[in-house]
Amino acid sequence: MVEGTDYDLTFSADKTNVGTVTVTVTGKGNYIGTATRTYQITPAILTVTTSSDSKTYDGDALTAGGSISGFVNGETADFKTTGTQTKVGSSTNTYAIDWTAAGNTAKQGNYTISENLGTLTVTETTDEIVATPGSYSGTYDGQAHGVDVTVTGLPEGYSVKNAVSYATATDVTDGVTASVDELVVVNAQGEDVTANLKITKGTGTIKITPATLKVTTYGAKAEYDGSALTADGKVTGFVNNEAATFTTTGSQTEVGSSTNYYAIDWNDTAKESNYTIEEELGTLEVTQNQTSIMVIPQGGSKPYDGTALTGAGVTTYGLPAGYTLTATTKGSM
Repeated sequence: MVEGTDYDLTFSADKTNVGTVTVTVTGKGNYIGTATRTYQITPAILTVTTSSDSKTYDGDALTAGGSISGFVNGETADFKTTGTQTKVGSSTNTYAIDWTAAGNTAKQGNYTISENLGTLTVTETTDEIVATPGSYSGTYDGQAHGVDVTVTGLPEGYSVKNAVSYATATDVTDGVTASVDELVVVNAQGEDVTANLKITKGTGTIKITPATLKVTTYGAKAEYDGSALTADGKVTGFVNNEAATFTTTGSQTEVGSSTNYYAIDWNDTAKESNYTIEEELGTLEVTQNQTSIMVIPQGGSKPYDGTALTGAGVTTYGLPAGYTLTATTKGSM
């Protein structure tokens, strides 16, 4: 039998795309009658494969490619992977097929899809991050001194939100230990990930040395006059408007010399432990008085009585203050 001579074939409207096709056979020439049959066009299989990938968190999205195969008769459709993983965790590397884009010839209904989808995995960094308080050494100035905390080894995508040491020192000390008291590390999304990281915390030291006070007492010199020789002085170097009571205590009365000492009463805002003292002390010197003294014996008279007549004493001129003179006259009549 020859088609067109012995029979004719007719098909339903769509015999290309997926669906049911009806075929009618109609006899002709030496043959009569009709016969109808149906058959199914089933979808072709597209195989979609997306890749897996992994990396350490860096704040950027992790993506990976993929492929699609199985289009028939040179048909096409736009394919792309859409999977993305930025945060620590994992997700499927999904995809999209655009069946309607201009120039595409494949129809979605003519295909079924077999998927082999990869996984995108982002892990937390295992790098060591080091947080170290600084150290400070300075002279006492009445102010509180602390230190900053430096964070090193921080990978891409992480930042320090807060790094603090609460340690401070104001008064003189051989060393206050500064620890990392507060540390917050966030990822690019602003999430606190401190607990997930490998962090080493160091320590620093805050040391305050005494400020220097300069004490100056003045010297003085005088001839002996029986009164105490004293002199003033001064103290300089108090910081931050602090104060203490300063007095000179040196005193020289007798002929000779001595140091003009001093006393500081720490009864005000300054603390003795915060200062060292540099001294420049004067000398108090009392010398022998070189004033000339005139002593004149006093005369006397009386009627004769058979006893010796002696002088009445002496008259003194020029006797300096602080001196007394005792004199005995000799001679009688």
